[in-house]
Amino acid sequence: MLRQVGMYQVAEVINGGGKPHVLVDLLGLHSNGTALYRIYAGLPAPVQVAYMAFAATTGADFMHLLATDKFTSPPEYRVDYAEGLLYLPFSYHVNSHALRFPNPKSRPADTTALVSERAAQKLPTTAVPPDETQLAAGVGLQNRSETSGRAATLLCSYNQFFKLDPGVVGGWAAALRASPSAYMLVVELIFHEYAIPRLRRELAARGVNAVDKRVLGISKLPTAAHLSRSSLLDLHLDTRLQGGHTTSVDALWAGTPILLLPSRSMVSRAAVGIAAAAGLLGWSVARNTVDYALLAARLAGHPKALSMARRATMAAVRPHRAASENVSEGADSDPSVKISAGGGASE
Repeated sequence: MLRQVGMYQVAEVINGGGKPHVLVDLLGLHSNGTALYRIYAGLPAPVQVAYMAFAATTGADFMHLLATDKFTSPPEYRVDYAEGLLYLPFSYHVNSHALRFPNPKSRPADTTALVSERAAQKLPTTAVPPDETQLAAGVGLQNRSETSGRAATLLCSYNQFFKLDPGVVGGWAAALRASPSAYMLVVELIFHEYAIPRLRRELAARGVNAVDKRVLGISKLPTAAHLSRSSLLDLHLDTRLQGGHTTSVDALWAGTPILLLPSRSMVSRAAVGIAAAAGLLGWSVARNTVDYALLAARLAGHPKALSMARRATMAAVRPHRAASENVSEGADSDPSVKISAGGGASE
């Protein structure tokens, strides 16, 4: 570890201690990492590797390799990178959840217990009541019948608001229209006091009813408490411009299904590598915004499909969780289930 060494002396110190064969950058092009790139530009090592901290190409000819995986950075997108691609097995995005949280709390199998735990976490517990417009159209009566005896459907997104775009918001709207009693929960991150009202307006403009009651902010929690609360949610809807990284791991570790909308960029696709490592490609990855909306609506609007998605998610992460994990299995728990988007993708 280097301390009290000037920036321009670091390369000399590295070389003076015996020229390394490989130098790996773990900071990336962030505030402190940018300054360190002055060191890498001097080529203190014959092989220099960018890894983990910055989910994109550095654009630098002195960084020889970028550690990634074939789902996050497919070979057909190699032209987008200045570096050679060093493919790691499974996902390049390593995490320490198995060490830090070896026994995550399981979702209660009993509806009464689920509702009780949600109430303790200050989450919605009952379905959104139908409004007058729905009742007049007969939708509310159907919805009331379908949700009888069930806990509320809780959709969520852990991502920051700057990651939203019209395609993602359209997918959320499709999910909320498909399940008029469902809620959309977003974490109260920076600028949430402005972003949540704007999100409600955008969803209302796309035909979502009762947005003031259904689109709710939830507080940011320490990771252990966040994972515990996540186990009580039904579906995490990811974003496209910058997809989930740690947030995707959080959702999966809690047993919450994720729906991804990757584009071409590495920062958009990291969660695809995470899902692939968990054995959850197929239905969890939308091909485009239309597919995303169809899959979101299919999952949110069909309780059995959502239950199957959760069981498939738990089956995938169970081998990585502690042996004491207590998961209640049912007759429809086949982890190989395929969830179709109707007119969209059917994996």
